[in-house]
Order: sequence, then structure tokens, then C-alpha cells
Amino acid sequence: MSDIILLSIKDDSERISPLLDTMVEERLDVWWEQIDAGSTKTPAANIKRIRDARAVILIWSKSSSIEEAREFQRIANIALKNGSAICVRIDDIELPTQLSSVTIYDLRDWRAQPNNWRKWLGGNLFLREIVAAAKFKVAGKDPPPPDAARKMLYRQVITILPAVGAAFYFVTTAIGLWVDLDLAKGASNKEETAWTALQKDSCNDLRSFLTKFPNGYYANQTQARLDGRTIETQRQWEKIKRVMPLYIGSGDMEPSGSRQLANEQILRRAETEAANICSGLAEAGQAKLVDNIIEGAIKGCDNFGGQFSCSYEGKALCEIEEPRDIEVEICR
Repeated sequence: MSDIILLSIKDDSERISPLLDTMVEERLDVWWEQIDAGSTKTPAANIKRIRDARAVILIWSKSSSIEEAREFQRIANIALKNGSAICVRIDDIELPTQLSSVTIYDLRDWRAQPNNWRKWLGGNLFLREIVAAAKFKVAGKDPPPPDAARKMLYRQVITILPAVGAAFYFVTTAIGLWVDLDLAKGASNKEETAWTALQKDSCNDLRSFLTKFPNGYYANQTQARLDGRTIETQRQWEKIKRVMPLYIGSGDMEPSGSRQLANEQILRRAETEAANICSGLAEAGQAKLVDNIIEGAIKGCDNFGGQFSCSYEGKALCEIEEPRDIEVEICR
């Protein structure tokens, strides 16, 4: 099963194919799920594939944002809820409100199919940063913010500057744009290490990170994820021990031909009874039975004409895991 799903409307196939080609070049295992704009149902197997994928690239376009594309939007919400979504915009559209705190990758206009001087200068930087984001998701890490624009501007400066050294006006304008767009800064080694070490979806980790790096390279992305904080109910299992009384009378046992056989028989019966008690206790509380042991002693054996039956008194020690539903902060 593919780790990466590319989800788009069929009408956008031609514009999206360069992205798929780039992912194939990187030898990524990707499944392209194309949906008709007016589709109302997707096969259950395909939905499961999308739920299980580690990265789902959502292509937002004029075709996928119209009211008729409800099926695309429904599946997109599944990926957004799972935290596997990577959102890509290919048209000038108003994005859904649920994407307000999500990083958006830009493939509008020429970015998906660069040509002429843009291809010579930047290649397919915008496509490759989406591929890099998918690799981060597959590895269970948060992708870095989009960086292709900064890299392209940097290439423009270092490529053109030597050839037009006398063009002082151009140089000052490019530098001003660099600063105005806040493209000059990058993450320090310390900040990059801390970002990579963040626990997935952890709001507390993000708050701690923002406290340490309030003006850092990832500060805006960190604040956006905190602003999009949600509360989800998660089930956890708590391991506990229960002690239950255990008594088996000699009258409840079949007589044996010797005291030793009677002793062995009562101990086996005690273990069986303890297992039944603990299993019933777990089922009653919708818990999971982990282990059960007995603790006690044979209290005595009766002799009826050479036939022995013994009694047992002790405890059944039940180790179970009980469910606990807790509210958890999620910052995707």
C-alpha cells in the first residue's frame, strides 16, 4: 500500500502530471487518486488507502473548490483530520476556512511547469519542495515551511549580480526585496535541531519551541499551528491490579485416589477459577485481561475411604487494562 496519495479532480490532470513525474523521479511510492468533480461516492478500499497513507497531497483548484466537488472536499477533510494532508494551490481561489492554519504550497501559474528563463534559473524548485514535504510526512516529521521563492530569488541574485555589477540600482532593489519579504533569514542549527525533535501534533512542544525561538525561522508556522489548536478525545489504557477472593470447598471436588493427586487437582481448579474470575471482571468493565495468578493455600483434605478431596482458600490477582477517555490538545 502506498505511503503517499496524490488527490485531485480529473479535470486538473494535465496540470498536475509534472508533480507526479517529479515524485516518480524521486522513486517515491505514490498513488494518484483522481475524482470526478460531480462524484458522490468513492470506493471503500480507496477511502481506507487514504486513511492509512502517511502523506496525502491535496490539489486545491477552481474545480475542487466548487460546490459540486463535495466528495473531494469530504475526503480532503479526512486527510486534514488525520494530520497527513499537504495542501497545494494551483489556482487563484479562496481556500476553505479549515485551511486557515495549514501551510499552503504554491503551484499557481508557471510554478508547476517553469519555462524559458524561469526553468533555467530555478528548475522545478516549487515541485521539489512539495516532494520534500511528502518525504517529511512519511518519516513522521513536520515539513519545513515553503522555501522555493527564497531559493529562486537567491539564485537570481548570485547569477545576475556578477554579469551586471555596474547595475547598482538592480542590486539595491533586489536586496530591498530580500529584506521586505523576510527571505534573508534561515533557521539556525540549534533551531533546526529543535524543530526536527518536536513530538508530532504536540501543542506543549510547540509552546516550548516558540518560547525558545520567538523570532525564529519557524515562529510564524509554529504560531499558526497553535492558533489552529483543537481538542480531541483519545482512549488510553491504564494498567491496574484487582484482588478477588477465591475459595473452593472440598465438596466441590471429585475425589482422587491419593492426597497428592487431590492436591494437584485443587491447584488446577484454583487456577481455572482465577482465570474465569479475572476474565469476567475484565469483560464487565470493557477492559483487557493481561494476566492472572493465584495466591493462597490448600486448607485441608478430607479422606473418604481412601478417596481424597481438598479445599483451597486464597485470592485471584487480576492484572487488567481499563479504558480511560481523556481530552488531548492537538496542534497539526
